[in-house]
Amino acid sequence: MRPQVNVIVACGVVLLLADFGLMSTADAALGALLMALLRPSLAPWLLLPLATIQDAPGLAGIWWYLGFVMVGGWAIVTCSNLRLAGWPRLWGLIATVVVVYAVLVSLIQGGLGGYPQSDHRNPLFLGGLMLFMVWCGLYVGQRMIQTPKSASTIKWVVGLLVFHGLGVATIQAVYTPTFLSSPLGFQEIGYAAQLIVPTAVGFPRITGTFLTPNGFALAMALLMLLVPAIRGGKITSWQYVVAWISLGGILSLLSFSKALGLFFVLTAWIALFQLLSWKRALTLLGTVALAVWIGLVLLPDTLPVLTDVLRITVGFSGDSFRAQAWSLALSDFYWGDWLFGTGLAYWPIFFEGHMGVALADPHTWILSVPGSFGLPGLLLYIFVAYSLVRMMRRSSGEHRLVAAVMLVLLFVKDLFSIPSLLGNTPLTFLVWVIIGGLLSPRIFADK
Repeated sequence: MRPQVNVIVACGVVLLLADFGLMSTADAALGALLMALLRPSLAPWLLLPLATIQDAPGLAGIWWYLGFVMVGGWAIVTCSNLRLAGWPRLWGLIATVVVVYAVLVSLIQGGLGGYPQSDHRNPLFLGGLMLFMVWCGLYVGQRMIQTPKSASTIKWVVGLLVFHGLGVATIQAVYTPTFLSSPLGFQEIGYAAQLIVPTAVGFPRITGTFLTPNGFALAMALLMLLVPAIRGGKITSWQYVVAWISLGGILSLLSFSKALGLFFVLTAWIALFQLLSWKRALTLLGTVALAVWIGLVLLPDTLPVLTDVLRITVGFSGDSFRAQAWSLALSDFYWGDWLFGTGLAYWPIFFEGHMGVALADPHTWILSVPGSFGLPGLLLYIFVAYSLVRMMRRSSGEHRLVAAVMLVLLFVKDLFSIPSLLGNTPLTFLVWVIIGGLLSPRIFADK
């Protein structure tokens, strides 16, 4: 089936508006909104380029959120004839209960003299954005799996967006790390030495179309996961596995992220097991591991370079932000804080008071979820784990692969990152589009 050419062209126009920014940092947002209003069927698709460009001359700052919310709201309106039922509706309702609970905790804590909530992270605003990302993602994911041409269109759209993102990142590595950043982004990047000062391999950590290397690499990975989530093929192709492993290697090299490096290593292993028997997969992985070990022995200077660019020497030491944040949370929070939660906006005040830095999150879901959402948040994660395992058992081919990768993303990668499942940025939207694509009725049908 031929892809929807108008969708691909529209997404390309958004990229051009974002890259050139001829008039303002609102160009891409307003351009996408205009196209969505003129052609409502484009609205769900235009959210994909908007979600994966956080900073560019024509899309930056508050316009990343405003543009996404405006086009996303219109996308939900265009999906109004789509009735979410069964598992998609259940997932959305459970997430809604958890977020509403956290908002109420925030208001009670802040209003009755409990834990103060940050003025810069209004709980009502944060909670509203979280719910918007969840429901918008579910609607878009369900709409895509129910539209006949989506399976062929998603490949072209994702290919365009990943090619664009990697192109920007490559030029940043070769030319300047501030290539195609907005004036605000240029200023913010300049504050972080690791984003400006070259590493031992000759270039700094690359942010691509985002303000952070981790955000950029995660956005590209989520885009790639959209293809099998929406397509839902009965088998996983060699071409996709090779593309996934290649993308993981490139993104790990550009971002120098330990968490994402671990994520891509584990998911590459899962992808190989999807294609090969366990004996062949283990043999191949063992061969690769042996080759890496031999390389490190023959080139002893390689290991210091790797530890330097990956910041392993300080990554888990007492001097790292993560180590300090985890230690403080574990020592200063009481059992009631973990059971009931402290609200959506207490973390910045807590960390600024103890560390002098207003971290928005302790960068691990094990502490962030109960610390913010209490026991309801943990129950949501248990439900998600159960559902993803059930998907793996009841599905086959590409949906089984995506369910396994999502388990690694949400429960392993997010051990060292801000949780992806309940966030207030468009990255959370991409997570829920994937979930919406996975929640196909045939997966949960009784056999």
